[in-house]
Amino acid sequence: MHRFTLTLLATAAGASVLISTNAGAQTEARERSEYRSAFAAVSGGHYFGEDESQDVKRLTPKELEAWLSYGSENFHRAQAKGQVAQLRERLDTSNALTSQQAQFMEQILIAERDRQEREVKEQYASHRITLASASWTGMITLASDELGISDHDQILAQIEDFSRRQIRALAPVLTAQQLKVYEQIQRERVAQQSSFLEARHSKSP
Repeated sequence: MHRFTLTLLATAAGASVLISTNAGAQTEARERSEYRSAFAAVSGGHYFGEDESQDVKRLTPKELEAWLSYGSENFHRAQAKGQVAQLRERLDTSNALTSQQAQFMEQILIAERDRQEREVKEQYASHRITLASASWTGMITLASDELGISDHDQILAQIEDFSRRQIRALAPVLTAQQLKVYEQIQRERVAQQSSFLEARHSKSP
């Protein structure tokens, strides 16, 4: 049932006017904003949950937080959708992604993230882990002081390798112009991550 708030206003003629505002609609708008913000936080600000089912759209903020929990299948899917949306935003109408391309791209990005994360974990399985974090797509990044290479260099190497893998995996799905734009997006992402690592390294004792 909708809740209504009645507001009493005085008019210039001295008469009183009752104006009703739909409190239920205001609550719904606020929850919608929280819903979009939850997906934006996971997807890098590019996907807002538009494609989700009505069951998902009806989740409360706390339920949605659990549904999008870090490392979950839903989390990874939202991250992949964020990359698809970001590419769509950059393409002009003559080079727009088709629905089939978007679907293939999402599947490929999830598969590549799973593959890279698994290989990184295997690579560091026999080493003492000194640092673990996540890249912009939820990929686990690890570092070890036993390798004689700085944490910064180890993680950056993983990020750069991951970027190359994604580009290579998507090459058969995208047109030459679409791939060119995606490569630029990846260069910007790697540069952003590198700057973040540099800033964190400079603050380290």
